[in-house]
Amino acid sequence: MEARRSRPRFSANAFLTVANVVYLLLAMSVLTLIGCLPLVLAFVFAPGRRFYPLVLAAAALSAPGVAASFAMFRDHPVFLTASRRDALNALAESGRDLPGWIAAPYVPSDVSVAVFRPYFAAYRRVGLRALAVGVTFGVVEFLALYDAQLLMQVAWGQLFVPLLFVVAVISVEAALVALGLVVEFPKAKWRSLLRNGYLCGVRRFVMLVVNACVLAVYAWGAMRSPILVAVLATGVVAFVLWAGVRWQFRALALAMAREAHDRRLVALYD
Repeated sequence: MEARRSRPRFSANAFLTVANVVYLLLAMSVLTLIGCLPLVLAFVFAPGRRFYPLVLAAAALSAPGVAASFAMFRDHPVFLTASRRDALNALAESGRDLPGWIAAPYVPSDVSVAVFRPYFAAYRRVGLRALAVGVTFGVVEFLALYDAQLLMQVAWGQLFVPLLFVVAVISVEAALVALGLVVEFPKAKWRSLLRNGYLCGVRRFVMLVVNACVLAVYAWGAMRSPILVAVLATGVVAFVLWAGVRWQFRALALAMAREAHDRRLVALYD
């Protein structure tokens, strides 16, 4: 009898939590694909390496969709970490709002599975700044790839192609970090976003490698089973990218919070 009583029992709350996470990840797959529709169309109708300028332009136009997905993972109650939830509750109990340099929550704290309306609301909030970041890094990527294409035509120029490839890979990660900073800090200037995108991406180089591998595996899977991977894996990949980007700029956010001399703000990033 004692052995039977010690066995763990089925928890309805645990089941609902898992079901909510699965539903939201699937919903985020759909929403991220909608937000990145230009990039999706470019891959469908312009396959092949020779169309890379069109793909880069589509990626720049899709930057607001990526930023909106990051906003959902930042603030949706289902994805909110316990430490951040406690810090936000402490701020609310003290009667203080977040300072203006930190973005207010993109998702209300009292929702459970609502995601479609908050996503498009976040898209409107971050759209213009995310688009500016996307266009800037799209130009950088184009210059790196175009120069590599030109240098491949001469023998001595081939020595510089790997360097340009590294620049292109780092720029992709810097763009993701900059989009994360757009979501987190609404008053950050364009130049600061670019500079800190590169600095945070390179300083924590391990996550750059991880994110690059994640994107490579996702692209490999999408080429073999596009619909299945797009629907089932896009939300998961977006969440992994967000987690990595947030870890990369965490030191910067923590330093800024400490300058405010408010332990409740420090707790948001500590």
